[in-house]
Amino acid sequence: EYFQFPAGQSEIPKEFLERSRLNGFIDISVPNNLHVWFAKQAGDKNVIIEKPLSGSLEGVCEFERHISELRSNGSFNGRIMGDAEHYSYYGNVKEYMLNIDKYVNKEYENDRLGRIKKVELYILENEDFSSKRNQEIIEVEKSGGGIWLDTGIHTIAFLRNLGAKINYQRMYVQPYKANDSRIRDDKYGESGMHTGFCVSGKYFVDGCNVNIKVGKCSSKKEKVFIMHHENGRVELNIVEKSLKIFNRNNELIEPLQYFKEDAFYNVLKDFRDCVIRGEQPFTSIDMAIGNCKDNFSIRQKALPLIKLNNGRFFDEFCDEQYVEFEKALPKIS
Repeated sequence: EYFQFPAGQSEIPKEFLERSRLNGFIDISVPNNLHVWFAKQAGDKNVIIEKPLSGSLEGVCEFERHISELRSNGSFNGRIMGDAEHYSYYGNVKEYMLNIDKYVNKEYENDRLGRIKKVELYILENEDFSSKRNQEIIEVEKSGGGIWLDTGIHTIAFLRNLGAKINYQRMYVQPYKANDSRIRDDKYGESGMHTGFCVSGKYFVDGCNVNIKVGKCSSKKEKVFIMHHENGRVELNIVEKSLKIFNRNNELIEPLQYFKEDAFYNVLKDFRDCVIRGEQPFTSIDMAIGNCKDNFSIRQKALPLIKLNNGRFFDEFCDEQYVEFEKALPKIS
């Protein structure tokens, strides 16, 4: 059941809450800066919030305090709450995350695939900003930030679901803005972001390098997560919905796997199932809070915005800029 608020209304109507069924839930799909405001009005209802949890770090911290208060007074008991970070529900992504032990310890030719030594996470679109939707996702007043908050959140969620701990001591964070007249105004945030840092954790070698590119106005559409293990690599192609495993000689060592499920459908189906079982979802509210905190903390390390000239694609130009930083990162053999 959908309920559309009249323009300017900032309170959830009582009749809407009363119509919510016992085993139902409320999906909060308002602009980012209103997520927390409406979520706090949900009473004792189960709630799923569109990503990101908030358009500001202050909003995330406010909601974290709210959840803590609910737990302290017992009001959170029995409630299911999470966010709709849908990349975690692509079949190939979820398969890898939920079975990371299997992939790290996978044996072939008398050897293990091994821990992860390098990660490449690319979510690149060759779209411009002719559509209102694309403009609004980087309009700061409505979204709270640029492309990093809207799209980068998926890469952070992926890393944290693998147990990665981000090292903030040495970090490269370079925002870009495409030369598109429709987003030239300062009210729009970055259209592309390139970040690099190291992570640690059970499934990662010491000093594991992470290279992330997210953005629009790229030279090509590329949505792929690549995990370089000690003795091979795993590729998750988001567009193809495929999972590929290669050995160190770049040979495919298992039949190609495809996962046909729709990620958006999986988000809501899983949340509905969690409500019925009384379990917190894979993308729980605690995970959502942590994802946003890391996302904002990385954004705070950003270098000055680079505005691209005519004919320069974000993904091609940022590779040139990244070379010197990557040279200084720890070398993993």
